[in-house]
Amino acid sequence: MSEEIRKYIDRIKQYHNAPNLKSFNLTDKEIYEAAIWIVYNMPIQMYVDDGEKIAIKKTMNDIVLLIQKSNFPEGFKNTPSIIPIYRIIELENVNELDKNNLGVFWFTDLKYEKDIIYNLGSERENLYRLTSEVSINDVDVLSSIAARLNAFHENELTLKTDKNLKLNSIIPIKI
Repeated sequence: MSEEIRKYIDRIKQYHNAPNLKSFNLTDKEIYEAAIWIVYNMPIQMYVDDGEKIAIKKTMNDIVLLIQKSNFPEGFKNTPSIIPIYRIIELENVNELDKNNLGVFWFTDLKYEKDIIYNLGSERENLYRLTSEVSINDVDVLSSIAARLNAFHENELTLKTDKNLKLNSIIPIKI
């Protein structure tokens, strides 16, 4: 991901008083603050017409389900300290991969790979699966929660940065 996009995301979060979540073990107060931030900044589409208080309450319930009831890698309960992550990319030539700019949007469960490929569109060729591992400390917890609530089928994990990310493998995908 480009440095400009990361700076843009950080400015939005700072401007909108995003809670600084350090892990997926959230207090009730952090769940409430995260729900408010999500409702106002990344609203869950099925709650848009519910009104503010109901949308916040439903979002809080969804966060609890995600972080306290749904085990990793589906949810974030029992997330390991070192997380295996995956990313699908399209490259004409695998040697063109910029290993210093791998992107911050990854996923954690290979069972979602077909859905992710489908969402890329039918004209995709030369697809590769990148694999890596990341420390829980390098995860943007709030953005990851919001992404899972808005598009559970993408199984997204958002990183704080893609700098210093060690690539474990680059695997061609046959469609």
